[in-house]
Amino acid sequence: MLLHEGTYIKTELLEAIGSSKIAIIIFSEEYGGSKWCLEELSMIIELYETNNRTVLPVFYHVSPTQIRHQTSSFGGAFNDLVQKNSPSKYQVSEWRKALTNVGNLKGTVVHSFRDESDYIEDIVRQVCDILDKKDLFVAEHPVGLDNRVREVIAMLQNHSSEDTVMVGIWGMAGAGKTTIAKAIYNEIGRNFESRSYLPNIRKVWRQKNGKEHLQNKLLSEICKPTKMKINSIESGMITLKDRLRHKKALVVLDNVDKLAQLKALAGSGDWFKPGSIIIITTRNQSLLPKKDCCVYMMKNLDKGESVELFNWHAFKQESPKDDFIHLSRDIVVYCGGLPFALEQDTQEAKNNL
Repeated sequence: MLLHEGTYIKTELLEAIGSSKIAIIIFSEEYGGSKWCLEELSMIIELYETNNRTVLPVFYHVSPTQIRHQTSSFGGAFNDLVQKNSPSKYQVSEWRKALTNVGNLKGTVVHSFRDESDYIEDIVRQVCDILDKKDLFVAEHPVGLDNRVREVIAMLQNHSSEDTVMVGIWGMAGAGKTTIAKAIYNEIGRNFESRSYLPNIRKVWRQKNGKEHLQNKLLSEICKPTKMKINSIESGMITLKDRLRHKKALVVLDNVDKLAQLKALAGSGDWFKPGSIIIITTRNQSLLPKKDCCVYMMKNLDKGESVELFNWHAFKQESPKDDFIHLSRDIVVYCGGLPFALEQDTQEAKNNL
């Protein structure tokens, strides 16, 4: 970022840090001797804790322990700064807290026995993996979606950020369970270290090697980069339980129809790092865990929403053409507020016109 002459550095830094998705912090022996570096670090760690931003520390010829405890030459530079500048006790406490927190994060330790270009390639690969989080297509006409998404997110916010939360989205076929799950995935997905969306588990589970495919997809999306390969569902459960707990993750398990699917992909809350959220869409409420699982029952579209959705599909506009007002109302009543049924009957109606 370029700072122009006359600008207030702290304000410019706050704006730059606040708009960044990833912060790469390079620690050297002299880092602790810079007041600006420590101030910037405090801002970054505050955002990391409150907004779940990604922090990638790079320990350049220093160890995480030296950063965490302010020892060795790094600690010497830090102590010299404190003695020469006499910052407030609160400021020093905030610096130490930030250094302790970042020293506990997983990062890249640069050693002299390896070419530095290799480390740069590793860091670039990590950044690319983190940024490769494409949103899902939700719906061409998301009528009535926002209110339902807000209701589910409100349920999630009632839980502590230290809990692993499971929420089941339950309703009949065609009610829009998958649509709302994808919308939530897009809405809150960037707040997590990793996220994974497993579509139509009911169908994939029945395919040859479908069970292992689902486990491998979950592992690769949450724990990337990884070269690990799951070859059996039993070993996959052990691997997932061991690996998933290292990442705060958002996982959507779409169209679950067997208890075995939940056991194989999200055995229990302790599989995941605290703060993770697992969203399950299903037609069968009895599959959802009885303990520590919120249940959201899908609501059918009301009359106004149903008419609007039908008209968007039939006439590419919010309101019906005058000649088709009665037809629109009749089809809406027949479909009973189910989005999928409205889309299908719209096509049939258009074919018969």
